[in-house]
Amino acid sequence: MKLFSTIVVFLLSTLTESAKVDESDIPKGTYPKHSTTKLETKVGNEGEYTFPEDSSWRMFDFASKRLAFSGSVTCTCTSGTGCNPDEAGNCYMIGCNTCTKKTSGIAIRHDKSVKFLENEKGVERNLPSTDARLFEIDMIQDGLKQFKKKYGKDLIFEDDYCPQSKETGVCEARDGHAFVAVDVFGSTTYVPAEIDKLGRFRGRNLRAVAAMAFASLSCSCNVGNSCPMDSTWGHKYCNAGDCTSCTMSGTSIAIRQEEEFVKPSKGRFP
Repeated sequence: MKLFSTIVVFLLSTLTESAKVDESDIPKGTYPKHSTTKLETKVGNEGEYTFPEDSSWRMFDFASKRLAFSGSVTCTCTSGTGCNPDEAGNCYMIGCNTCTKKTSGIAIRHDKSVKFLENEKGVERNLPSTDARLFEIDMIQDGLKQFKKKYGKDLIFEDDYCPQSKETGVCEARDGHAFVAVDVFGSTTYVPAEIDKLGRFRGRNLRAVAAMAFASLSCSCNVGNSCPMDSTWGHKYCNAGDCTSCTMSGTSIAIRQEEEFVKPSKGRFP
């Protein structure tokens, strides 16, 4: 009787000209479902977001330092008129030239922790960008510590992995490296890893981790000031703190699955 084993091979287009590699963009994340109430104010437009009671999403309020069902985002037009919160938690500009955004907190998945993202649907359900203040929350820091403790030998937790990305908004994986997608309480971050070590993640499915491996990352601010790529605890993300609408994009690495049949050695038992 033969034993069946599976080997997953990662292919970067720069490694070989003969290899056929399919590249795809990072799927776009979405803001969690909620009800919205728009309030007109003298300084701008304020949108209040209230999550359903059965939702796994909560707002971490910075003032009270507690989880709540609701939060707010205030869009202030400093040049022109017309800058309103939209359903995605961004500021939608109509006749406004310059608009600033201020939020009362950060949306997080209170029933989640820090873990690998294994498929595109997971990324699509997550927030595509976050705020650097996310990493100041105690429960987030505890999750990051446990994640780093478990995968510290497998991942590259370097905040200066690509320091130029804070200015250019682009981070390219080094030769032999790839970025793997990580779920941080509902926000998607990316951590670099050596490709040949991806199979040694303890308790992980190699194919699942490989499915969310990326060769490059980039941040762009659609509306607002800037959306620089940032790194905290080694996690790369788009810091949307000063941007009213921020997008992360990039190129994923294609994978090829090979099947290998191994004949077992003879022993006492058949």
